Amino acid sequence: MKLTATDKWFRNLSERASIDQRLYKVQIGVTIDETVAGTDEQIENQIRGIEEVTTVSHKREEQRKYGADTLYRVYEIKFELVGQQSRDGYRDLTLVPQIHRQVNGLKVIKRGQVKLIDSGLKESWAGKAWSAVPQQASPEMPHTPSLTIDAVLADWMDGSVQAYDTPMNTNSMAYHVMVPVDELWELCGRHYRAGQEDFDARYQDFIHTGPTNPVFVAVGRNGRVKLTGNEDAVWFAKKSGLQELPVFFSYQRQV
Repeated sequence: MKLTATDKWFRNLSERASIDQRLYKVQIGVTIDETVAGTDEQIENQIRGIEEVTTVSHKREEQRKYGADTLYRVYEIKFELVGQQSRDGYRDLTLVPQIHRQVNGLKVIKRGQVKLIDSGLKESWAGKAWSAVPQQASPEMPHTPSLTIDAVLADWMDGSVQAYDTPMNTNSMAYHVMVPVDELWELCGRHYRAGQEDFDARYQDFIHTGPTNPVFVAVGRNGRVKLTGNEDAVWFAKKSGLQELPVFFSYQRQV
């Protein structure tokens, strides 16, 4: 039987390789400066305008006042990536920086775990479908804005208080809190530890995957603070414009 042009078109369509599109969702906690932010609809439209974002909604039951002109709100954001792009990398290197840049009055203070909603290809880990792998639950993190490194140090020096003592567990790392890159940059050495070629290669990996380990920060009872691990990530974040990095604090007598 001779195929018509329409039959050939449908056959070609069915024979094409399917695109591996993966749909994810993440809950992002933000503070909203009501003096400069738009309406609820305008805020959601601005977030929806970020590349790869599909739908945006906020959880009214978790909204509360921080002050006369400040709100805390949680947005559930769904986004779509093609293939095995890093979901955490998208959250940390695209979604959060774009929220800071293009959504008036919003500051991200809590990043949730990215969850897979749907995929044309099942993700796997150790030969098992990802959904079949037991996931370790993360402890609920406080909704208040994170402390500065100086405040963490002061709490430790003055009252032996470990402001962050329970790490957030994700699929790839454990960390205490997200810390502004500008604060971490003040603790960096003035020169990168290796040459330009090493920096460029590792920087490209960072752009592709995002931070895969926390920055380790030691605070001492002697009043000193020091980066003790993954300082490279601070250099890469500074160059890329990333505003925050995951940090793991260690509390010591002397640093």
